[in-house]
Amino acid sequence: SCHSIVIQSLSIESCCSGFQVQSVGEAHGLKLGKAQAPVRMAVTGRRVGPPLFEAIEILGRNSVIARINAFVSVLQSGESSVPSS
Repeated sequence: SCHSIVIQSLSIESCCSGFQVQSVGEAHGLKLGKAQAPVRMAVTGRRVGPPLFEAIEILGRNSVIARINAFVSVLQSGESSVPSS
């Protein structure tokens, strides 16, 4: 799925960079909105919401890293829901 491709292609730190998310998306044939989708799901638990990179800034590095790690665990386990934080 595009979720696992994008998340696995990004380092934790680069998930916070719009440029890096866009670059990875383009490398996999995805537009920015599609590339941001898995990062948004990992960070906010929603498909739509406030501007992604502003949300990342407000939540803070440690919270974002914990949420991304939890999302990756869900993807790897094959579960169908994202854990809430």
